[in-house]
Amino acid sequence: MKRLFAIGDIHGCFDSLKELVDSKIQLDKNDKLILLGDYIDRGNKSKEVIDYIRIRKIDSN
Repeated sequence: MKRLFAIGDIHGCFDSLKELVDSKIQLDKNDKLILLGDYIDRGNKSKEVIDYIRIRKIDSN
């Protein structure tokens, strides 16, 4: 079954993003995750957030 998830306002909080995607949502190959923006600033791991998005090839707006 295909599921659709949308996440916004990450603000450099890499650990929270990774836990949400990998541990809570547990995406499989049929799922779609859309990131709504505000990836960086405030949190101290903005680079890690961008790297994670690029590696996972998550659709972003």
